[in-house]
Amino acid sequence: MYRLRYVFQTHPWATNVAAYSTLFAGADLLQQCMLGDKEAGPQGEAEPLSKGVVAGQEALWSRVDFSQTAKVALIGFCFHANFNFYWLRALERGFPGGGARNVGKKVVVDQLVAAPATITAFYTGLSVLDRKEDVFEDLRNKFWPSYQTGLVYWSAVQAVNFSLVPPVVRTAFIGGCAFVWTAFLCCLRQHDTDRGLQALLRSISNCISPARGDRHSVHQTLNTANTESIAAQCTPDPKHSKHREHCSTVYTRP
Repeated sequence: MYRLRYVFQTHPWATNVAAYSTLFAGADLLQQCMLGDKEAGPQGEAEPLSKGVVAGQEALWSRVDFSQTAKVALIGFCFHANFNFYWLRALERGFPGGGARNVGKKVVVDQLVAAPATITAFYTGLSVLDRKEDVFEDLRNKFWPSYQTGLVYWSAVQAVNFSLVPPVVRTAFIGGCAFVWTAFLCCLRQHDTDRGLQALLRSISNCISPARGDRHSVHQTLNTANTESIAAQCTPDPKHSKHREHCSTVYTRP
C-alpha cells in the first residue's frame, strides 16, 4: 500500500490518467458482456445475440465489439481522464479543505460545470468516431436523462471524494466510480432510454440470481425422469401376476 501511494505521489498524472482510462474502457466491456449486444455498425444499431445459447458453446469474448471499446477508451483517455485530473486540482485550489461548506461548494460547481461537459464529450465524441451524419443526435436525445441520473449519483460520489479521499488519488477514485456510470451511459447510448434502462436492470437482476431458472429446469427434469422410470418398471406383463400387483401398488401409493 505504501509503495502504491508512493507511485501515485511521484507520478500523479500518469497513474491517475492510466487508472481512469482503464476503468473507463472496462465499463464498456462489462455492459457488452452483461447485455449480450453487439453494435452492428457506425450507426450504433445493436443486433441481439441468439438467445438460449449454452455457456460452454459460445466464448464470452465473442459478444464484445472491440472497436466500440477502443472508441470508448480513446474518449476516456483524451478527454475524461485528463479533464478530471486538472478539474479536480482546480476545484481544490478554488475551495481548499474538506469542511462541509467547501465540500458543498465543490459539489455544486462540479455538477454545474463538469457534469454537462463530460456528458457532452461522451455522446458527441463517440458520434464523431462513429462518423454519424448528425453528431449531436445522441446528445439531444440522451442528455437530460443522463444529467438527471448523474445529479443523484455524482453528487453523492463527489461528496465522499472531496471529504474523505486524498487529492493525489481523487482522479483514480472517480475512475472507479465512473466504471458503473460509463456502463450506464454506454447502455443508454445503444438503446432507447426506456429500453436501455430495462435492459440494464434485467442484466443486474440476472447477475444477482443467475441460477434461479436453472434450478427450476433441473427440478422439472428430475421429476420427468422419475415418472419415466416408474412407468418403465410398471409396464403391464400378462405373464407375471406379481408384476401387475406391484404396478398397482406403485400407482395407488398416496
